[in-house]
Amino acid sequence: MIKRILVLVVAIQFAGCAELQKVVSQLPTGGGVLTQDQIGNGLRQALDNGIKNQVTKLTSKDGFYRNELVKIMLPQELQAVDKGLRKIGLSNLADEGIKVLNRAAEDAVKTATPIFVNAVKEITFNDAKNILLGEQNAAT
Repeated sequence: MIKRILVLVVAIQFAGCAELQKVVSQLPTGGGVLTQDQIGNGLRQALDNGIKNQVTKLTSKDGFYRNELVKIMLPQELQAVDKGLRKIGLSNLADEGIKVLNRAAEDAVKTATPIFVNAVKEITFNDAKNILLGEQNAAT
């Protein structure tokens, strides 16, 4: 379960980074100074958009199962069972097991979404500043 949530967090953060890049590219270049509120609001907007866009994809039917970047495979302990089922002609049953696991991840994302949305709403100016001006991977 923790691995699935970690995958979700990483996916959302990458999307948030893309959204943040969009916001940064739209900033005025005339040398004007951004206020603390503008920086915080821009970051919140970028992260919120990233969450909304990625959550919509991940919570849709087969959002995990049909996406090779986030598809959850069986843990090593169950791979022998999977291989055995396939060997005796029960590939459909093995596929269904993986599908059920990924559908559970879809449900977990739906449940976790309010937590991420609330975290974005709680971002302070200092958080925003550290993300915008920090190391290259500060947003992740």
